[in-house]
Amino acid sequence: MELRQLIYFKSVAEAGSFARASATLHVAQPALSSQISKLEGQLKAQLFERHARGIWLTEAGRVFLEHATRIVEGVEGARRAMSDLATDEPHGPVTVVMPTTLALVIAQPLIDHVAQLLPRVRVQIVEALSGEISQWYASDRFDLSVLYEGRGKVADGAVPLCREDLYLLRPEEGAPLAPTIRFVDVEPHRLFHTTPIHSCRLLLDETCARMGIHLRYAAEIDSIQVLQDLVVQKSGFSIFPSIAASAYRARGICYQRIVDPGLGLNSYVAPARTRPLSGAQRAVMRLLPRLARRIAAQGSRPDPLPAIQAA
Repeated sequence: MELRQLIYFKSVAEAGSFARASATLHVAQPALSSQISKLEGQLKAQLFERHARGIWLTEAGRVFLEHATRIVEGVEGARRAMSDLATDEPHGPVTVVMPTTLALVIAQPLIDHVAQLLPRVRVQIVEALSGEISQWYASDRFDLSVLYEGRGKVADGAVPLCREDLYLLRPEEGAPLAPTIRFVDVEPHRLFHTTPIHSCRLLLDETCARMGIHLRYAAEIDSIQVLQDLVVQKSGFSIFPSIAASAYRARGICYQRIVDPGLGLNSYVAPARTRPLSGAQRAVMRLLPRLARRIAAQGSRPDPLPAIQAA
């Protein structure tokens, strides 16, 4: 079995077509088909089901794809690591996935600071809800994952990022609001929130059970954008974590930090579990907590940071 065969197999599986994979790899389709057939012969297993409308992975193909992906990414990581040894300047792509509420305030500063401090690094940011990020982290989909601490458990190799206090978000009103609101006083309000697989909702449900409080959820919606829109449209309230709640003012949303008890989520930056960190990934991993601290202190886009080293 050759590495080339694994790369070809992974490309065909991801493209869902020999023709598209052939174009991506710049390999003639007959040669590509021949290598896949040879691989199936070596494994003594059929990897694809071939149909007039395309191809599908068999059960054996799905299992083998997981192993092939880890092998190919491991080899690519080793190559990057060796390349990093030959230069003092971090370079290459870095994929980062983070919760939407954090991406809203840190994604743009991260892009700006990477361009300023790490000009040869190309950062790719994906935002999602925390439940999805946990699933992707388990499959090593991204180089860096921003995870919330779960019941005191922290991912291996993770570094602290920030604490995000929980805020009650409400439609803009004429009268000024108190900066805080007691958790028990949230109970009468009509709320929209995510489903209970995500960290913020889990924390709310655990706190309600401990205090004997019953929050009024009008609907469960796994979209931060839609939840914010509902607040703006004065359909109800929501509860979000944030390190810079003042950013909500631009959308016409008022906010109050929840107290008695003060609720918050601790986040961490975790590297991929099965791939070595490149110099670029290490540099971005060091940069993220510094940016988060600046944003939390300033409540907005942070001032420029001094130069950062890859080590």
